[in-house]
Amino acid sequence: MQERPQEVIGHSAIEEFLKRMRNSGDYKGQIAFEQLRESTLGDYREFPVDLHDDLNESLRRQNITSLYSHQDDAWNSVRAGSDVVVLTSTASGKTLTYNLPVLQSVLDHPSTRALYIFPTKALAQDQLGKLAQFDLGNRLRFATYDGDTPKAQRSAIRKSAHIVLTNPDMMHVGILPSYNYWLEFLRNLKYVVVDELHVYRGVFGCHVGNILRRLFRLCASLGTEPPRVVCCSATIGNPAELAKAITGRDCEVISNDGAPKGFRRFIIWNPPLIGEGGERRSANSEATELFASLVMEGIRSIAFVRARVSAELVLRYTRSLLGEKAPELANRVESYRGGYTPEERRQIERRLFGGDLIGVTATNALELGIDVGGLDAAILNGFPGSISSLWQQAGRAGRGQQESAAFYVAHNDPLEQHMVRNPELLLNAAHEHAQANPGNPYILAQQLRCAAYERPLTDDELAWFPPEAAKVMEDLVESGMLEARYGRVFCPDNRNPAADIDIRSASGVTYDILVEGSFQRLASVEEARAFQTIHPGATYLHRGRQYLIERLDIDATTAYANGTQVNYYTEAHTETGLDVQVSVTESKAGPAKIFFGSLTVTQQVMGFTKRSLFTEEYQGYEYLDLPQRSFDTLGVWLIWPPLEGDAPSSPFATESSATTERHPPGGEEALERFGSGVHAVEHALLTSLPVLTGCDRRDIGSSWYVAHHQTLAPALFLFDDVPGGVGICEAGFQRAQEWFALALESLKDCPCKDGCPACLLLPQCASRNDFLNKQEAIRILGELTALEPSSS
Repeated sequence: MQERPQEVIGHSAIEEFLKRMRNSGDYKGQIAFEQLRESTLGDYREFPVDLHDDLNESLRRQNITSLYSHQDDAWNSVRAGSDVVVLTSTASGKTLTYNLPVLQSVLDHPSTRALYIFPTKALAQDQLGKLAQFDLGNRLRFATYDGDTPKAQRSAIRKSAHIVLTNPDMMHVGILPSYNYWLEFLRNLKYVVVDELHVYRGVFGCHVGNILRRLFRLCASLGTEPPRVVCCSATIGNPAELAKAITGRDCEVISNDGAPKGFRRFIIWNPPLIGEGGERRSANSEATELFASLVMEGIRSIAFVRARVSAELVLRYTRSLLGEKAPELANRVESYRGGYTPEERRQIERRLFGGDLIGVTATNALELGIDVGGLDAAILNGFPGSISSLWQQAGRAGRGQQESAAFYVAHNDPLEQHMVRNPELLLNAAHEHAQANPGNPYILAQQLRCAAYERPLTDDELAWFPPEAAKVMEDLVESGMLEARYGRVFCPDNRNPAADIDIRSASGVTYDILVEGSFQRLASVEEARAFQTIHPGATYLHRGRQYLIERLDIDATTAYANGTQVNYYTEAHTETGLDVQVSVTESKAGPAKIFFGSLTVTQQVMGFTKRSLFTEEYQGYEYLDLPQRSFDTLGVWLIWPPLEGDAPSSPFATESSATTERHPPGGEEALERFGSGVHAVEHALLTSLPVLTGCDRRDIGSSWYVAHHQTLAPALFLFDDVPGGVGICEAGFQRAQEWFALALESLKDCPCKDGCPACLLLPQCASRNDFLNKQEAIRILGELTALEPSSS
């Protein structure tokens, strides 16, 4: 952390690589935008005067002679007794913001205990190594405590470790249900560190928010002072709000990033057009060739993808390409994603951290603050869902003052092509607000059952949980899930309910994938995605190898697969039905009304498309016979006046529904035009909402109707694709005008007339992108935003 003079940037390996790419015969002008970010000096502070001498010496042995300004501010706030959330860029030394005050406390008061919570095991292992660098001997004992910890070691860790590094899953299913074994640790628990706070959004965030409340409630039952909370996060738009949702505490925000930055390139790489209909070359193919080229140049790289299947596709393509051009490198690239066994993950981590791997394809499992060593380049295969994640992934390369490059390979979908045309949306956009709703009734019910198992609940203790807890607990008692006796609420049996609750999904049910005829378990898939990903006939990719799902046993929640070699992969198509339950609030939007409230969603996977590997060309469609899935959630919907006839008697109709005038006038042709415009608006709003809220695209669903059965009027619905809802659509409702304007801009910005993959067409469209009218959508959105007068 010593100040380093700025260097004059010469012809780096990356600069030479880009020159060769531009001069290559395969280059088709893919570099749509390039920004050079100069290196910057840091803001340094002297060590605190009260820093323990041994810590001072240990830091100097690590060549750390000063602190960044945000590290010093965190030290002062935590030592003063404040709860804090540190919000700085990647590679800015956030680890010291909690290690220093915790280690100081351990050295001053050896009874001090601290709990470090990381979202992944890999991150805990990485941070374990950073603690070891302090080399404080027996005065500092620390260990990871997760599913991979040998049982023979667990008792000693509970009794003697000053710092326990774990994850929310182990907190949920192992530590809290067995808290009687942790009594001494909890009595002396002074610090709780929540790293990578921005990850705790959606379903995962709802669960983690309640897990921490379970922890604090148990600490309070022992009569101890509540532990101080230190949260660390990548940049998000609402750090204090998210910290409050997850921890229940008001946290001081520390965001004055004092770390230096190296010279960085940010490049938007747009696959070339391959036809007159707006089609572009596959982003997977482009990312593969870029990734393989970097590897062959010896430029250590990471290729991020949005989904597990993409991680496997890019790995498979890359190994195939390297096998032809540089076979000695084919085994020096790997994939890293959820679903691998612990043994597979540790093996890949060792090879990656040790430098044996030149390249790795990864989901956001490696987006987090793991120091993966001197990576030179990051490839982002598609927009990761939020501006925050985009810069988090880009920052995985060039840690510290190391020179680096980030390549954003744009997909040919409306949102990403809009960003290609308007790179300032990426460069200047405010970071999104992360949404988490610990009061989600489905998740809260599961977590209250866990709390009652750990220690019978009293009415007073419900204050530790969200306000909805009283009603949810009343329902649990009435249903027999919990039992009330003597003023306390008990779990009626001795079986730990946490064992059946998956905190990374809403239902808690998972499907195992087994190799047919053996007991080999490939992976697991949460229930909500099972019918879409492991239906009969689906191809499943695992570490570059193909498997074909032969059958799906729904009762046993198990899919059976066989190894295969086919030249395609599969995409499921789902039809959605919606019923309005309760409208919570509403407002006017031009001639329409916009509502927010509760919905019942019914979904059915109807079939799947086959697409060619490498080219992603359409190969065919097969129908499936799978059961429906229904759940209640929160959503936002737009309703226009009826297209014709008398108004229905519905509380969700607009004020003008009482007229008998047809809207819009002009007969069947106008009605068809308006319906196709509503469908196109659905597409535009669906692709814009993730930008507005920072959610994952897979967390929202949508549907549209020329005449919805409850209103007999045109309607468009978007909903949280999670039982109970997590707050995504509520945020859309609250920022409706901003949302509509963003959708309108994305359509008007594209030069095409009738809609193309760059502005309107979506691969997941249930009607296969039929019945879409771009110009009508622009007119409708103009009315909704009141930016243009109605022309109907």
